[in-house]
Amino acid sequence: MEENKKFDQEKLETKELAPRVKETSRKILKKSKEKEKKRKGDKNRKTIPGKIWHFLWHDNSIWSWIVDLIIVFLIVKFVFFPLMTLATGSLVPLVVIESNSMEHNGRIENWWFTHNSWYEQNGVSLDKFEEWSFKNGMNRGDMILVFARTEYNKGNVIVFDGGEEKPIIHRIVIINEDKTYQTKGDNNLGQNPDYEKRIEKEQIFGKAILRIPYVGWVKLFFTQILFGVK
Repeated sequence: MEENKKFDQEKLETKELAPRVKETSRKILKKSKEKEKKRKGDKNRKTIPGKIWHFLWHDNSIWSWIVDLIIVFLIVKFVFFPLMTLATGSLVPLVVIESNSMEHNGRIENWWFTHNSWYEQNGVSLDKFEEWSFKNGMNRGDMILVFARTEYNKGNVIVFDGGEEKPIIHRIVIINEDKTYQTKGDNNLGQNPDYEKRIEKEQIFGKAILRIPYVGWVKLFFTQILFGVK
């Protein structure tokens, strides 16, 4: 009887011990794999490509961040933008709106109440304006996708060279008899006679086909706010 109890006790202890042995083995195996992985990583970091890879992707130093930013800039400038230019046909495929000349500041009805005079004098009603693209205007800090492989019609928002330091982003409001264009900023009370009365097609970089709200504030923050560049 006592022998049976002893046997049962040993059997119970064995059952309790088995999971512990299994868990201990698992931990030992895990540590072994981690050591092997670390050993291989240390070995790889001794090679020049390994050192470069570790510096770019695993090093948290300020110099690593600076180099990463430089690489991203170079990829965007010399790979992404050339591909975008090829796809859109525009020399400026992405443009950030830097002024308030296309803003509506609220509902289109409220905007029309203060800006309707010029449009009605030139035969444009509110109903007609609402048929145009980007009828609610564009805000400073928006980014627009520009497409040049197209014709330009009344109501299109275009990007063109007005002889200024930067391209102008305004709306076509009149097409002249000689097929040149006139533009106006939605938020402006009138046209600028210096560059908006007669725009040749060759001056146009393209028309806006997509508006991405506020993304351009990243650029404006660094260029205008942080460094004071106008």
